[in-house]
Amino acid sequence: MKRITTLTLNPAFDLHCQCASFDVGQENYAGSISRFLGGKGINVSRALTVNGINNTAVAVLGEENASSFLEMAGNEHLSVRPIPVPGCIRENLTIHQANGIETRLSFDSFSCADTVLDEVYRILKPNDRAVVVFSGRLPGGVSTQKTLDFLSRIMRSGAFLAVDSNSFSLEDLITLKPSLIKPNEAELAAFGLPADTDEVCLSSAKRLHESGIDYVLISRGHKDGCFAGKDGLFRIRPAAIRPLSTIGAGDSTIAGFLAGFTNGQSIQDCLKTAFAFGSAACLKEGTLPPDSADIARLFEQTQIIPVTAM
Repeated sequence: MKRITTLTLNPAFDLHCQCASFDVGQENYAGSISRFLGGKGINVSRALTVNGINNTAVAVLGEENASSFLEMAGNEHLSVRPIPVPGCIRENLTIHQANGIETRLSFDSFSCADTVLDEVYRILKPNDRAVVVFSGRLPGGVSTQKTLDFLSRIMRSGAFLAVDSNSFSLEDLITLKPSLIKPNEAELAAFGLPADTDEVCLSSAKRLHESGIDYVLISRGHKDGCFAGKDGLFRIRPAAIRPLSTIGAGDSTIAGFLAGFTNGQSIQDCLKTAFAFGSAACLKEGTLPPDSADIARLFEQTQIIPVTAM
């Protein structure tokens, strides 16, 4: 069994406010507020942990409030390997309106020296038995080029590398050639790749795979997702749900794919597991992880459609 390690250089505390409505430029009132651990790699670890998949979350934590972060992680039984640095862990704010609209404000306030990557590599000790998930934005002070060099070193070790970060350009990803990427529709648009219809989504997935990326998994909210890999092209039709919160759903989708992949599932079952995790996460408040009973139910309702001509 391969070991899964998630890496979060820029974690956060996620604050979620429930509001009847939200008017820009006006005083607004929140009916309730909830506080969760945040950071994309942390979300992946949380989804894996609650569903019985062993993993370690490596996280760079500002020393000023790291103890609170670790206490919350302990309450969720997360296995966290902290890397303390000077500073304070940032916060994100998500406003949930009664009509289902979510407004997210992410504070870009954390920074550290990019020498932290040397310490991260020493802790990871990657090899061909490792699965490494690199997720989230880079903090201030950590250069894109040094991070790409760091990730290339992980690839050369033989590890399976999943990358989900909007800090990299399309050219960066094509040069790096990670094992797995999972862009959403908006992220593809930022790359100049369309995904607004099933056909162009599949075409974009195929193009990325043919550039040298082993597995390309595209999520599009309630619309069909797309996948391209050595096993072929597929459309993924998610189960119909009424989402409570979509924050962290993409991270749970990655967790589901890796849960299936490391357990030896067929690629079609990996895709069903991925989208069942992602859909189930939408049924939870804030960034709470998906429930195993919801995953099992939604797995059966997720459809995988092979595409034979493109």
